[in-house]
Amino acid sequence: MPLYHNEDQAMLADTAAGFMAEEGNIAKQLRHWRDRNCKDGFGHGLWKQMAEMGFTGMRARHGPC
Repeated sequence: MPLYHNEDQAMLADTAAGFMAEEGNIAKQLRHWRDRNCKDGFGHGLWKQMAEMGFTGMRARHGPC
């Protein structure tokens, strides 16, 4: 079954994709924190930015309806 976004969902998907491509890429985040032996393994600043954008408060469905 194809998935079609409404205008709001498409805007959110574009925003999230652009943000993660720029700020959340593997080299900038995961490898960076791994190479510094960060005990958490991720950047708290990235999570703060995602929270400010409202990404942490979203519910996402997984799997079929």
